[in-house]
Amino acid sequence: MIFGIDYQAAVSPERSGIGVYIYNLVRAISQIDKENDYKLFVPHAGKTIEVISSKIKFVGRKNIIHRLIKLDAFHGPDFKLIPLRAGKKIVTIHDLASRIDGDFMSDEFRQLTRLKIEKSISRADVIVTVSKTIKNQLEEYYPITRGKIRVVYHGISDDIVSSYSEEVRNDVLLKHGITSPYLLFVGNLETRKNLTTLIKAFQLFIEQNKSSHHLVLVGKPGWGYEKITKVFEESRIKEKIHFIGWINNQDISDLYTNADLFVFPSLYEGFGFPLLEAMRCGVPVVASDIPTHREIAGDSALFVLPNNISGYLDAFNQILSSRSKAESLIRSGKEHSQYFTWKKAAQAMIDIYSG
Repeated sequence: MIFGIDYQAAVSPERSGIGVYIYNLVRAISQIDKENDYKLFVPHAGKTIEVISSKIKFVGRKNIIHRLIKLDAFHGPDFKLIPLRAGKKIVTIHDLASRIDGDFMSDEFRQLTRLKIEKSISRADVIVTVSKTIKNQLEEYYPITRGKIRVVYHGISDDIVSSYSEEVRNDVLLKHGITSPYLLFVGNLETRKNLTTLIKAFQLFIEQNKSSHHLVLVGKPGWGYEKITKVFEESRIKEKIHFIGWINNQDISDLYTNADLFVFPSLYEGFGFPLLEAMRCGVPVVASDIPTHREIAGDSALFVLPNNISGYLDAFNQILSSRSKAESLIRSGKEHSQYFTWKKAAQAMIDIYSG
């Protein structure tokens, strides 16, 4: 059988979110499926030089010849289905941020995203969501999706692992201008991630405890970044807050491992890769109390209402003042993170493609 996958969001080496999902899913599929052939649709095949496996070929999306080939199944892993001939059409819906009230995107992008989702779910034979939370929201907003949805959880990248070399970790800290000890956030720097609340909570923590901790924010700027930098510039402790941009998985593994605490204060998420990455690397996690985080993190995080600054302060104090509390979360998180693998996700998708 021949299956097609839209690979466009994974072409850039500086991947986050959906790009990470597609990149890891395809590689896990290549390790499992030795029978079927795959065509990965990219903007320009000539610019994609990576060889994944002999069963997987890159195809330019504008190549008319390949558009004439009927695929047995096509997977649009980034909300949309491109116009191809396929016996089965599958789309992944990662979140419904476009339907949620909040300063998460421009009005124009919100409308375009809603239209894209509505068009895709009307054409799809199978809809994949990355959490039960998103499945429930999708069925609420779009009743026509009932009976068509399959939940397939993400995995964790194999190269996100605990770093046991103190020398290597110190080199990475020096490379990025970071001073230990520190609290860590990883994700796009956008209003949906609620970083203004995190910065205010961190300032309160430092001022009340006279702590030597720093706050490290890893990720690329996104929607509303200027609001985040405004709060940063107004902070009385901005010398302790570090924006270091996107970094590769090896460096991020070292930063996770060396952190005293990982904080993920999002207002809304579809899944939340960094929660599980931090757990795998042995870092205690504080997360906003939203449905997706409860589902994905289980009992392995300390939860705080998203905008409760004093709640984050209490959570920081609980973990950083009690080694037993931190170690309990670390043990639980490491065990919990083992449930989420790309091998499971890949097998589930192969079954959907061929079923």
